[in-house]
Amino acid sequence: MRRKLGKYLCSLLVTMSFVISSAVGVIPGLVMTVHAARTEEITVTWDINTLRSLANLHDGRSFTKDGVTLTVLAGLIDYSHYDDFGDSGWMGSSTDDSFRFSTSTGNFKRIEITGVSYRLNGTGWTQAAPGSVWTGDASETTFGMYFECTNIVFTIEVPAIDTYEVTYSVVNGTWEDGTTDPITEDVEEGSSPSNVPTGMIAASGYTGGSWDTDPASATITEDTTFTYTFEAESVNPDPDTPTPDPDPAPEPDTPTPEPVTPAPEPEVPADTTPSGSSSPAPVISAEQSRAMTVSNFVERLYLTALNRPYDVTGRDYWVDQIINKDASGSSIARGFFNSQEFIARGLDNEEFVTILYRVFFDREPDTQGFENWINALENGATRSEVINGFTGSTEWTSMCARFGINA
Repeated sequence: MRRKLGKYLCSLLVTMSFVISSAVGVIPGLVMTVHAARTEEITVTWDINTLRSLANLHDGRSFTKDGVTLTVLAGLIDYSHYDDFGDSGWMGSSTDDSFRFSTSTGNFKRIEITGVSYRLNGTGWTQAAPGSVWTGDASETTFGMYFECTNIVFTIEVPAIDTYEVTYSVVNGTWEDGTTDPITEDVEEGSSPSNVPTGMIAASGYTGGSWDTDPASATITEDTTFTYTFEAESVNPDPDTPTPDPDPAPEPDTPTPEPVTPAPEPEVPADTTPSGSSSPAPVISAEQSRAMTVSNFVERLYLTALNRPYDVTGRDYWVDQIINKDASGSSIARGFFNSQEFIARGLDNEEFVTILYRVFFDREPDTQGFENWINALENGATRSEVINGFTGSTEWTSMCARFGINA
């Protein structure tokens, strides 16, 4: 969402109160109060405690606060005798351009001085009892004065500034504090983000995170989202997205010629099955038996972790990982728990721990163990750390042994 800090030009009002009581001029102070809310006009007051820093402010020196600078070109402002004179200091001025007001935030539109003026001279100034007024459109103005004064109000036009919302997301991991919710910041138009998150943590089974675009070097001109993604390790984390098979070997250009003389036909043995008897049961190889057992292991993960029947493509992928690539039962289980499908279930801690018991222990939670895991999660343990606790248990090792695979 685009944010306007102001469609209009803001006015900055600075109120400065000081009194000059003699020919040498005595200044009590400039009282400044900052109103943080950005509105069409802001009143800023410099108080006497701030102005004590103006001791012996003479030729060439200046004082700046809240975008307005008071510079002494010729003369002197002195608050070193504050305690001697009470609420006062003194200003000496010899020419019409002895002092200068300037601003870095825009242009002055009006400067109004209220008080009984003994002398206030300068281009653009007019007497307007009981004080003097300057009007114009400039970032600075000069003047000279000996007078008793109560207020000086500056009205400044400030250009509007637009800001845009920058959103940071993390995929297959967490932020440094273990959370996963998007992080946002407001960035001024034409600037780069200054609060880019660091220290992201990969979920179990993932590594090598990177930004889709480097936020720190980006120039923001609209609402923008940056995504930090961790890549999967050797085991594919998504049960529904198997790793594609390699390309098949090319056919040879010249087929092997057929033999000139065919091999003799084998003799067909006579049917010795007694009349009326059934055909013998087919023989299952050890490889087929193992594949069936591993399939049962994977199909069980679909039901307990994802709460749905398996799809053939996903099941066959995971079976291949175990049989042909020696993937462990723990790495396969982590793949299911780190999948987008499981994360999208949005389970709370109690539901999450209950499913861990069903997946890893093939039973419902016991009261003491369940409470221990819930307390761990509520006191800062991540879900990946809790999963590691289950995969390292003897019950899980026994479970994997039942299916003939390594835990």
